[in-house]
Amino acid sequence: MEKALSGLREDANDFYVPRVIKRTKGPITALAFLRDYVTPNVPVIITGLVDDWPAMRKWGDDDYLCDTIGRETSVTVAATPCGRADAVHTREEDNVEYFVMPEERAMTVQNALSHMRQSASTNLSSEESTDDILYVQTQNGNLATEFEALAKDVEEELPFASEAFGQKPDAVNLWIGTHLSTSSLHKDHYENLYVVIQGEKHFTLLPPTDVPYLHTQEFPPAIYSKHTDTHTWSVQPQTDTDKVPWIPVDTDKPDLQKFPKFKLATPVRCTVKPGEMLYLPAMWYHQVSQSSTNGDPVIAVNYWYDMAFDVKYCYWRYAGRDVSRRRYKYVRSHPLIASYWYGKGQSCMSVCVV
Repeated sequence: MEKALSGLREDANDFYVPRVIKRTKGPITALAFLRDYVTPNVPVIITGLVDDWPAMRKWGDDDYLCDTIGRETSVTVAATPCGRADAVHTREEDNVEYFVMPEERAMTVQNALSHMRQSASTNLSSEESTDDILYVQTQNGNLATEFEALAKDVEEELPFASEAFGQKPDAVNLWIGTHLSTSSLHKDHYENLYVVIQGEKHFTLLPPTDVPYLHTQEFPPAIYSKHTDTHTWSVQPQTDTDKVPWIPVDTDKPDLQKFPKFKLATPVRCTVKPGEMLYLPAMWYHQVSQSSTNGDPVIAVNYWYDMAFDVKYCYWRYAGRDVSRRRYKYVRSHPLIASYWYGKGQSCMSVCVV
């Protein structure tokens, strides 16, 4: 098996994995998109497609966002002490590694944006910051629900992508955060078109063929909780749910002694700037950080289209069988996790253990 995986890695590096992520100028036809990027399953950054979106000129104004959504309207905001929600952390009390989800808060848009600006203006890193780190990151089609008032400022769908995939997007998500937040390494069962409105997003991408080298493990789930009386954080284990398969490797500073196989992985890095769209193919692994100037929030919208469970998916499952012999489980089989991630299981997104 090791010899076969080694051959797969060599072939992927020779024929498939790009050394840099290509940039191409839009508009782009459905045929060209399907032929050049979807079928070969390679990422691309497309420019010039969203310059005319009202969001590009309006969403940088906090007053516009607050007035449009409603200054006293509550929205769901993720809070952590470290900026790394949905990631593996070691709980000090028992020295056990957990997959830790954020504390979710209902906050007014005005308070959330004010808090983000104040936190970002300190120029501290997430390790140095003593403030709560907030991130609008619910991945349940929140642009059509909590942020419906903003939906008119972007496209409901991307016509070239809808034609190429033969369907409308399953979900459109809004993201608002600061440089203090990072999304840990993971993959999605969706074709992802990610549009940056303000700030920059920094992606570390790894191809599906790297699955044997990512040290996927199962971790007990937990949730961050802040105690209002002491203003301290704790990690609260969730004992009534199954373990969660996740990748514990931080691509920015991988511990190669702990995760030696990761040295065989082939990360590709790119930065997506305002007005640019990243096509992130289904099953590509990605870790995401962000940055902005003057403490401005980083704002993005992404469109999730259901992936095709075709022969590429079968090959990915085959390659991953060296990681574990477990069968696939769907997130919706975990009530707590399904409720948190996907709006009480409304999305068909799944997490898997091969």
